[in-house]
Amino acid sequence: MTDLNQKEKINEWYTQALHEQFNPFIKLWISFNGWYKWKFPDANTDKKAIDKCKQSGDLLTYYQRCFSDNQFCDYLDRLGRELNTRPLENLTRPRDKKLVLSKLEDEQGNISYLDNSTEAFKNYLDVIYRVRCNLFHCEKSPNSERDKLIVECAYKTLSSMMKQIIDTF
Repeated sequence: MTDLNQKEKINEWYTQALHEQFNPFIKLWISFNGWYKWKFPDANTDKKAIDKCKQSGDLLTYYQRCFSDNQFCDYLDRLGRELNTRPLENLTRPRDKKLVLSKLEDEQGNISYLDNSTEAFKNYLDVIYRVRCNLFHCEKSPNSERDKLIVECAYKTLSSMMKQIIDTF
C-alpha cells in the first residue's frame, strides 16, 4: 500500500470519527474481546483467544442457537455471498489465506451459507476476526460500500451471538 493511500484512509477515518459508521461493530468487538479475555485468561493474544473460542463448546452452542434468529441468518447469508464473490483478505499480510464462509448446496444446486457445523463456526470466527483486524489496522475504508456491508454483516451476526452470551450471565 502506498503512503498516500494510507494517509487518505487515515483522513477518512478522522472525518468519520464524528459520525456513527463502523462504531457499533467496534463497540461490540470490545464487548466480545472482554468476554473472551475473561473466559480464556491464559490466552495472551487475541489470535490465541480466538483459537480457544474455536474450541469452546459453549460458544459453538451460542452460534448454533443464532440460527433461530432470522436477522442472523439473513446477514450470515449476505456475508457468505459477498465473500464468495471476493474472499476476505488479510490486508496487512497479503499472503495469508483468503477467507470465505462455509456453504451448503442442495440437490437443485441452491447455495446457502447457513451452515451450523463446527467447521462452519470456526470459519465464521476466522472471518469476523479478520474483519476486526482489517478494520482496526486501518485497512477498511468508511467510504467503501463493500467494507460497509462486510462490517454490517459482521456486526449483525456477532451481536446475535453476544446476546446469547449476555443472556447466560
